[in-house]
Amino acid sequence: MKKFIQQHKLLFTSIVLSFTIAVIFSILSILTFSDDYTTLSDILGFTFIPLFPVLLILLISFIATKTYAKHPKITKIITGTIITLILLLQVLISFFVFSIESAFNNKHYDKPQSYIQALHSIHRPRCIEHFPERIPPNARNIKMKKYENSWFGSEEIFLKFDIDEKYIENELKKYKFVYIENAETTEHAFAKYLLNEADVPYEQEKNFTFYIINDKQSEVPPQNKFLYHYGIITNDNKTTIIYYYINPD
Repeated sequence: MKKFIQQHKLLFTSIVLSFTIAVIFSILSILTFSDDYTTLSDILGFTFIPLFPVLLILLISFIATKTYAKHPKITKIITGTIITLILLLQVLISFFVFSIESAFNNKHYDKPQSYIQALHSIHRPRCIEHFPERIPPNARNIKMKKYENSWFGSEEIFLKFDIDEKYIENELKKYKFVYIENAETTEHAFAKYLLNEADVPYEQEKNFTFYIINDKQSEVPPQNKFLYHYGIITNDNKTTIIYYYINPD
């Protein structure tokens, strides 16, 4: 190995460079998409497929060491050209694949145990400051959903649960609301869609009220170009609460 490094420094450098590119791509991919790719095949794909250019350069280097003694000039030219192309393609393909994955990496959460991860995945934290840091231990019938479309920039999250009236009254006292609207008469887009997502039956929608903390029309400066809004929804007898933030594309 030491002899190879001394006699073929450029070949050794290209192997190290290719391996470094592969490792960086694998680490970034695993860290970025770990919530979406958790199976063994996914992990193996992120770990071993990026190593293919490294193996290819190793093979070319091995062949070059055998032909160098008899044909040094032509070996240098051919080997240098092929390895340079492989490295360029490795960088371009890694960047392209990572960009595509990032663009279409839509993080979805729908399990209460993933609530903290869902909050941390929101791109506009200011719009979810009213959400509880953790789901209250006495919460019942918990339902949660977080969705985003990275390509279009939309995202939404809600947390719904049943709890005592005192808790809900205390939550409503914490904030000032720009609008307080009945679910049947609200003009905010996607409002009824949100109730449907939270499994509120159609015939019960009239019993729910939107306490809107802010929206695009009211907030200065606006958080986004889309018609986002966020706040709290409760039913009339204050037994169910829904924290929400919606930012449609």
